[in-house]
Amino acid sequence: MSQMMQSILRNSIRCKNEKLNVLVGATHEAYETNLAKTNCTFYALDHPSFKKWNSKFRKPPENYILLGDKLPPNVDFDLVLSQNKFGQFQVLSEVARQYGLPLLSCEHTLPAPWWNEEQLRQCREMRGKYNLFISEYSLKGWGWENSSCD
Repeated sequence: MSQMMQSILRNSIRCKNEKLNVLVGATHEAYETNLAKTNCTFYALDHPSFKKWNSKFRKPPENYILLGDKLPPNVDFDLVLSQNKFGQFQVLSEVARQYGLPLLSCEHTLPAPWWNEEQLRQCREMRGKYNLFISEYSLKGWGWENSSCD
């Protein structure tokens, strides 16, 4: 069965209170430990452009599974979560497209202060189905307007 068909079927038959299976790339261990308190199971893909989970800071929660560079064939994903535009978005948006999954783009950081307007514009074009910022300050730092986060 195609990956996209599996995603469509999963979405149509998943029970309302069933945990979501979320594909992520590691970013901030403290943030993701708190995020793991939600009703989700997180699968962190390992990729050369992604930060590695640092167990010296925190051990991954039970529902935060560190993967290798391949997706497990026995997991039907519900959502892809990109947590930065510095390598994660490019990889995870392609995975979301291939699997027919919604992409949630969440920004934890501010753009580099030496970027010019063209670089900022290019990043603003990297949009998920849903786009979140950790603060109003971050939203403005990226040059987004509230209405553009729909």
